[in-house]
Amino acid sequence: MAAGSELTSLIERSAAGDRAAFDELYARFGDYVYGLCARLLPADQDAEDTAVEVWQTVWLKLGGLREPAAFSGWLRQTVVRACQHRTRRRRWFGELEPEREDGAANGVAVEDQLRADGRDEPAAALEAAVDRAALARGLAALSVDHRTVLVLHHMEGLALTEISELLAVPAGTLKSRLARARRRLADELAGVEESER
Repeated sequence: MAAGSELTSLIERSAAGDRAAFDELYARFGDYVYGLCARLLPADQDAEDTAVEVWQTVWLKLGGLREPAAFSGWLRQTVVRACQHRTRRRRWFGELEPEREDGAANGVAVEDQLRADGRDEPAAALEAAVDRAALARGLAALSVDHRTVLVLHHMEGLALTEISELLAVPAGTLKSRLARARRRLADELAGVEESER
């Protein structure tokens, strides 16, 4: 069975309520969902909670997905909307966005990044982990709108037209948000670099 038809079958069986098929779907896409949540939300607990909410939504609404080939885009959209909802909820209740406590980048603690890096030179692995941690802190400093467009464009590889459709925001607005996000991130990273001197 080809990989595409296998995934289609898995999605169709999951939509029909097959728990084992859904578990396999989770095994294949769970890290992606959590990683995207971790990049879009500044707090580890928020990323974990939102990833759980995303999978609850997938379980409840997968039956409404008409075209299994559209699953990855639908899943990405579900994650982005859940992250936006979490952020709006935080603002509504006046909560501040907590900082990551462990220097995590993309949902992985620095110590875990070092172990998983697989490089022969520990100094190079440490430098890469520090760079990822600085990037995570820089992303966390951005507004939600700026962080979202930056992550979707540069980390997810989506074109501005795709992001425009996903977020229902005009492409021109996204272009200016992306430019501001890049400047702010560069300023944040420059500030980190200066403080490390």
